[in-house]
Amino acid sequence: MINYRRRNEINEDRWNALIEKHATGLPYAYTWYLDVVCPDWSAFVYGDYEAVMPLPIAQKFVISYVYQPNYCQQLGVFALNDDVQLFDAFYTALKKKFWFFHVQQNPVFPSNKDFPGFKEKTNLTLSLQPTYAEIQQQYSESTKRNVNRGKKLSLIYSVDEMSTRRFVEVYSANTLGVPKTKITELIKTLSTQGMLSLLSVKSEFLEVLAADIVIKTPTRLVHLIPVTTPNGRTQGAMHFLIDQLIQQYAGTDRVLDFEGSSVENIARFYKSFGATEENFFDIRKRI
Repeated sequence: MINYRRRNEINEDRWNALIEKHATGLPYAYTWYLDVVCPDWSAFVYGDYEAVMPLPIAQKFVISYVYQPNYCQQLGVFALNDDVQLFDAFYTALKKKFWFFHVQQNPVFPSNKDFPGFKEKTNLTLSLQPTYAEIQQQYSESTKRNVNRGKKLSLIYSVDEMSTRRFVEVYSANTLGVPKTKITELIKTLSTQGMLSLLSVKSEFLEVLAADIVIKTPTRLVHLIPVTTPNGRTQGAMHFLIDQLIQQYAGTDRVLDFEGSSVENIARFYKSFGATEENFFDIRKRI
């Protein structure tokens, strides 16, 4: 049976144990992650935490609805049993309880997908199992040139050297509408959970050119919050940063998750490293 539970009714240990075992290795549905990106959330729970569905809740006038939070690309149903009827039962329950919802369902989705407002969306991922040399062979010529430019310019790659405060300063200076408090809290929470990798690239004169928040799970590296300065773009700093990250983890069982994109230019950039498509699903019900 699928039950509706409020946040304070959820057994965190059982919930997080399920998310940790899930085939995708995605971090977004851990209780502590949801608490940061959408403080008001509830859930559907099947049986004894055999399957769950986080429900980030917002309200407009007197209507509560489910939305897809920022810094949280995929949610939906998380289950260890690929049962079509079970997945459809979750979405039937969702349609009955909420007049409006927007869910970006993770790729493990054996439903019949017969919903209004359903469409596939593109994510790009790169297997890090091959050696660095093998992965590098798949780079486009322009990416190889940009990586080599970074080497010639003596760019400096660092892991966990940049402070949270400095990252937020750089990100805010190069991005509109940054929720500084939420990003600061997210960085601190990821660090506490042992899942944070804060990357940066500086010039030989120690000017920050690019930075990135990467979430580390046992099977996935999520390229969560990248930022490049104007000088960094001219020096290929993000190409250099991603290449160094690949070099660091090549030959492991992890996947580099670029978190998108449906934007053509961004998708082309990620594909230039040899990334391949891993589709997830956008599902909406409108009033």
